[in-house]
Amino acid sequence: MAPSVLGIGGFVNGGNHLVIGAGSTAVVLWGLSAAGAPIDIVTIGVGSIVAGLGALMPDIDHPRATASSALPRELMRRALSAAVPLAALALFFGVMGGKSAGTGMLAIFAPYFKLAGVLALAAIAFFALSAIVRAFSEHRGMTHSLVFAAGATIIACVGCAIFSVPVWYGLLFGWGWLTHLGADATTSMGLPSLFWPFDSSGATAAPISLESRVAQSVATHVATTVPSTQVTPVGESTPVVFPVRSQPEAPLCPSCGVPMVLRTARRGGHLGEQFYGCANYPKCRQMRSPG
Repeated sequence: MAPSVLGIGGFVNGGNHLVIGAGSTAVVLWGLSAAGAPIDIVTIGVGSIVAGLGALMPDIDHPRATASSALPRELMRRALSAAVPLAALALFFGVMGGKSAGTGMLAIFAPYFKLAGVLALAAIAFFALSAIVRAFSEHRGMTHSLVFAAGATIIACVGCAIFSVPVWYGLLFGWGWLTHLGADATTSMGLPSLFWPFDSSGATAAPISLESRVAQSVATHVATTVPSTQVTPVGESTPVVFPVRSQPEAPLCPSCGVPMVLRTARRGGHLGEQFYGCANYPKCRQMRSPG
């Protein structure tokens, strides 16, 4: 399968996922509004944001993804930038104007402190959820499955009902999740766990160390550049050529251009079968059959 035009090296980055999820939602909601549905511009904006968040969430199984790294850091930064200056200002009024002045300022700033607390809790939740998911799944594992997408959508809808928010925002969150899966399906790695847990046939390899990569490269070089060994027997003038059995040349990764590494599937429907995987795993997950 050819690499996706949306990403580099067979991957779609978080920005593209956000644009696809939020953009497709905005177009559909705007079309419904134009057709006469009671949808205003605020609803279109909020719905697009919700769908964009859903489009980022499947990559929470990757430590450097937007949902597990950049987004929670930004939420925490905004929480602190909102709470710290207001707390300092309230403290200043309390020192200069007395306890009543400080208490009054805290009451005025209470909604902003509440918002900052929500942002901080959301950031912590993202970090914790990412750590939990990564403890049980590798990248493009269970979070990139239809079952997980359905579960996340149900949870989002229940959350909307609990907080008296229109339930269809939860459905938009699920739609964003599905757009992520659709975009990833166009990449060279595809979606090996799409039907998890009913089908876990996607071969998974353990990360390979730098030493192993160097050894594999040296072995490939020797096998392809030393085709035979010449030995001249005692008393003979003509050397005898002994062919050297060379290892099959490892293919080059179509994304990274480096020699691939022969590995063995450790689980799934291809358990025990050998395959070539990119030496830059887990950054690159290109795979090829040895045949």
